[in-house]
Amino acid sequence: MDCLSFRTGSHALDMLFSHRYNAYQVTDPCLYVVYVVQLFITGGSYVLKEFATIRYEISRHNKQLGVTPDLVKEMGFDVKNLKSLEEEYDSMVKTVDTDNWKNIRGPRPWEENTTEYKEMIERRISEEKTKRRI
Repeated sequence: MDCLSFRTGSHALDMLFSHRYNAYQVTDPCLYVVYVVQLFITGGSYVLKEFATIRYEISRHNKQLGVTPDLVKEMGFDVKNLKSLEEEYDSMVKTVDTDNWKNIRGPRPWEENTTEYKEMIERRISEEKTKRRI
């Protein structure tokens, strides 16, 4: 009898339980890795399936209820007005001068601040001050 056998007092029961223990005992160390990987794959797929079903159940539930931005506002939640991509692009084109610009690379941490970069920073600060005054 090995030290892992169960001590029940009866020799027959000890043999029965030790036989069952030895049947499930892994002798090859590589099998430990195989068992862990199998458990990870099957457990991970189960968890992902559960999360996916919850996601789709919620979206289907919202569609069935007919949740609209007006209904959400009535409930007391704050809904932001989201601009479409085209509206955002049009507003950017109106405000940014794309014909006259100069590409200035910012300094790297190991480089000293260049005069060109310092001038650009000062110009931006002065533009911000003039915008605030208006």
